[in-house]
Amino acid sequence: LKLATIWKFIQEDVRLAEPEGVLSFATHYKFSYADGKPELGLTGLRVNASALRVVRDGFDEPIISMKALDVRDGNFQLDQLALVLPVVSLSDGTVNVVKDANGTWNWTGFAREKDSDPNKTPARSPGGGQQAARTWRIDMNAVNVENVALRYEDRHRPKTLAVETSAM
Repeated sequence: LKLATIWKFIQEDVRLAEPEGVLSFATHYKFSYADGKPELGLTGLRVNASALRVVRDGFDEPIISMKALDVRDGNFQLDQLALVLPVVSLSDGTVNVVKDANGTWNWTGFAREKDSDPNKTPARSPGGGQQAARTWRIDMNAVNVENVALRYEDRHRPKTLAVETSAM
């Protein structure tokens, strides 16, 4: 599956340029719908990406450019907004971490916020306060790298700081 195919369905929800690469995945799933609430769980999640190149909107360089990315034995729980990736393997590529002149990191804020209706009353918790937004939890227990270079650049400083490693 080409990543550009998936991107067409989510491009209005993410701050990513059209990605390059091919994705394959396999998983076991459990889906239920009870009391008006959907539940989706994925176990044994395996993901393989090849010729991967992902660029965040507003940045020129890719955040990741990798010949291969592999994930094994992942677990996803939609109702808990949780993704657990026990092992992520990266090979033959680069990872770029950049803070732009405005202080924005290229690895943050991928999701676009939905336009809210100004006439809509915010949801309230039983205690009367405004309901807190739910956040995602993503756990990576191990990241294996082979022949991967890391580049860090901070353009927010008075004098740009740039550090780069050779492929490890």
